[in-house]
Amino acid sequence: MLRRGANGERRASEPPSARGLGQWLPNDSYVSAWLLVAVLAPLAGYALLNSYLLPENSQRQLGWLDAGFAALLVGTFVAGGALAQRPRMRRQQELIEERLAVMSALPDLFFKMTLDGTILAYQAGVESDLYLPPEGFLGRRMQDVLPADVSRQLAQALTELASGKRHVCFEYTLPIAGEGCPFEARIVPFRNDKVIAVVRNIRRRRYAEAELHRHREKLEELVEARTKALIASQKLLHSSERLAATGTLAAGIAHQINNPVGSILAAAQYAQRCHGQPDAAEVASQALDVIVDEATRCGRIVRDVLKFSRGEETSRQVESAGTLARRACKLCTGYASEREVTLELAIDESKMPVLVSMIELEETLVNLVHNAIEASSPGGRIEMRARLSSEGVEIVVRDWGRGIGAEALKNVFDPFYTTRFLEGGTGLGLSVSHGVVAAHGGKITIESEPGLGSTVSVTLPLADSAAG
Repeated sequence: MLRRGANGERRASEPPSARGLGQWLPNDSYVSAWLLVAVLAPLAGYALLNSYLLPENSQRQLGWLDAGFAALLVGTFVAGGALAQRPRMRRQQELIEERLAVMSALPDLFFKMTLDGTILAYQAGVESDLYLPPEGFLGRRMQDVLPADVSRQLAQALTELASGKRHVCFEYTLPIAGEGCPFEARIVPFRNDKVIAVVRNIRRRRYAEAELHRHREKLEELVEARTKALIASQKLLHSSERLAATGTLAAGIAHQINNPVGSILAAAQYAQRCHGQPDAAEVASQALDVIVDEATRCGRIVRDVLKFSRGEETSRQVESAGTLARRACKLCTGYASEREVTLELAIDESKMPVLVSMIELEETLVNLVHNAIEASSPGGRIEMRARLSSEGVEIVVRDWGRGIGAEALKNVFDPFYTTRFLEGGTGLGLSVSHGVVAAHGGKITIESEPGLGSTVSVTLPLADSAAG
């Protein structure tokens, strides 16, 4: 049978060890008893003293007098001790009641057990979380009433606590109301080889964890889908930028092919004029060599243009940095005239061989000059220089246009970042140019101030350094 203690704790009625901690502490009834003894003891002493104060019994009188004074002294000490202990005992009682109130407010199950698993008492914050009614487990070993798998976990926990471990925590599942309910048990040692088990229903926590995991997976799927879409858009814009650059270079390509074609035509005409001459065979042989070389050059130019337009890696050969600067400047002359901007070219006469993809570097320089033209007002001036530097070859494009602010300057090489969005800028020009220069082992830097213009420097290693 079960009974409810004075502090609301449920316990078995039979074993005395099952009584709560509060039952063994002094309360007001104990204090009252001690006070009663303290009062009655001196009264009894006085009664004995008065009843035996007879002359004929003087010796006997003295004995009882001593006894009376002794009883008075003892009673005084007992009364003083009881009065002194009363505040402390009341405080202990209040602490016990406070702890029981806290336990009652928590949604947890509390069990007091012995080290062999015998349940001595319990406190249930939520009665529906109990696996069995109290009469089914109080006074019994918990291993005998729980399922086998949970019993093994509990036995292991009690063994660890008996060996000196300070606390043990584990999770398990019990069939409650026809479905599996997850619990978390925390067991700590108590005095006199007892333990306290705090059991919490973690169904809501498990549900929250599952929901969090589901939302995380959904978010990861969305991020992956958006990332793929962004990569696809980036590739599309990059391709569009390359196609636009290819269109810009169309005139330059015609110019590049026009030179070898002119050489082919001149060699063929010279061979024709020498026909019938004594050295006609030698002239014809030389003319054919020129024709083969120039035709090969035309084929290489066409292949590089096709590869560049498709985003493929183009072939590299040694070119003069001055020649690249001249070609880029010449390709931009028409655009500069339309915007009423003057182009100035300054080329160092020193040899400046660089190992480059002619199409890619030319497109990069053209892009830089175009940016400078677009940043300049009508009547403005742009300077392009090519010279040797301590790091190799430096090609500089300088304008005196509107310039770039400090914050924008930090992002000019980021893909899709542009200060000319309303004018149709894609933000890929400088990003692509940076990638091309880096792929050639060089670097590109920009210095700019609002209202004072910008200076873009492209540094490339010399051909020997690049090849090494």
